[in-house]
Amino acid sequence: MKSARIWGVLISATLAANPLLAKESFRCESSAAAHMKALVAEAQQATLRDDFKAAENTIVDLETAWIVAEHELRPVDELRWKEADNALSNAVASLQRARPGRDSSLKAVLTLQNALIGFCKDR
Repeated sequence: MKSARIWGVLISATLAANPLLAKESFRCESSAAAHMKALVAEAQQATLRDDFKAAENTIVDLETAWIVAEHELRPVDELRWKEADNALSNAVASLQRARPGRDSSLKAVLTLQNALIGFCKDR
């Protein structure tokens, strides 16, 4: 149990230290990408507050935006698009559990955030 708490603290600190994706150099400059960046930040903050319902709603909104923008974003980088898509699916699954765990939810949001940064960051 102690290691789970330490893990949660480390993830929380990582998320708090990098609250927005806006610091990165983005290839994804569209309004859809900007909207998704805002949704990731919102989901992150809700997860840090342990407001899992708000985080779930935000992640579902992000999933919808991601699906709508697929035709625009997928050709940017197919491999990294798939990684971000998988991370998004995992975040949705984590937050839609009957009782989402704080540590697993934080990890899923952090993984999603990193996948989206990787997708949109210039090489």
